[in-house]
Amino acid sequence: MLLWKKLPAEFFLLILPSIFGLIISLFIGWEFFLKNIPNLSDYLLKNLAVGMIFLFPIILVILWYIFFKIVLFVTKSILDRSRSLVEQAKIIKLIKSSFFFLALVWSVITPFVLMLSYFSSNSPIDSIIKYSRQFMTWDLAVFSVYPGFWLNNLWSGSLFEKITVTVYGELIIFLLFLFVFFLLNNKEIFRRFLISILFVAIISQPFWYLFPAVSPGWIYERNSYNLSAEKLQLTQKIPEYKISSYLKGKIDFWEKFWLGEKKDKFAVTNNPSMHMAWGVIAVYYFSMFWRPLIFLLIPLGILNGLGAVYTFEHYGIDIIFGFLLALVTLVTVEWFMRREKRLNIDTEWLYYFVTLLQEDLKKLLDFYKKTFVKMFGDLKKLVGR
Repeated sequence: MLLWKKLPAEFFLLILPSIFGLIISLFIGWEFFLKNIPNLSDYLLKNLAVGMIFLFPIILVILWYIFFKIVLFVTKSILDRSRSLVEQAKIIKLIKSSFFFLALVWSVITPFVLMLSYFSSNSPIDSIIKYSRQFMTWDLAVFSVYPGFWLNNLWSGSLFEKITVTVYGELIIFLLFLFVFFLLNNKEIFRRFLISILFVAIISQPFWYLFPAVSPGWIYERNSYNLSAEKLQLTQKIPEYKISSYLKGKIDFWEKFWLGEKKDKFAVTNNPSMHMAWGVIAVYYFSMFWRPLIFLLIPLGILNGLGAVYTFEHYGIDIIFGFLLALVTLVTVEWFMRREKRLNIDTEWLYYFVTLLQEDLKKLLDFYKKTFVKMFGDLKKLVGR
């Protein structure tokens, strides 16, 4: 069998595009990267995109778990010679799985963060103004209004505002929950979820590079970059609108995070919207566990998209493209999963550490279950006396 027919989906969807993206990024901005590569570790930690932050605490926990398991296996092999061959096989499998996972995450996130940092520091201001105005024009053409400003007049100060903003603002927490939930419950869905979340971010980068635009909040709601009114002029004037103190506080926080204290960064990752794309992916995979969940998840997904527009973080058109890109991602990932089954590609070893983690968790839960049952039984006996 040819080598490419033995390769898993991760190679085609994550590693290969990331390597290609890194080569392109070095070509278009080699001076920028050359300046920052000597302090790469520190640079990456300081410039992580908010969408990737949720992965790192889990990855650190996984690293400690893998280290603990390797030490445990080695110790058992030394103390129990009769089990050494079995333990050695487990060690090799675990090490292969661990190196694959770390190489996968690092090869994807490093180019991703470098590219985002390049976009935020080097996107021409004239291009940013051009495409920001263009997206506002498209919003008006598609919706007949400027969606964010229209929604604020509709919901400002209401309970629905708080619900919508909360659903949008806490998406990262929801993704973190799903990441852990899939990790502990279903290795196959965990794998698909991880690939989809990373793949959709990778294929969005060319759009962010070619069509840099900052959110309508930074450029039109509060003009954070102090641009002249002439440059920001639209074909139709923005109507009068009201913004609540609750939303203003949220926007102040996000502005400080994305733009920096000096407001010298350009958060040009607007279109397509990762909030919408990741939300759709989360809804799809979470509903796999229990189909009736779809009736709860779809409204939450809609609120997430509305929240992205309501908070002035995204144009309405960003949400449409984010949704479409999520669909492309899901279809692509599912096609590669079917390809692996058709070609009988061995992928069991790829996430072997997940299998071990799930087995250990089950043992731990069984231990606590037996302990509580025994404690409850002893308590009943004491009360019976």
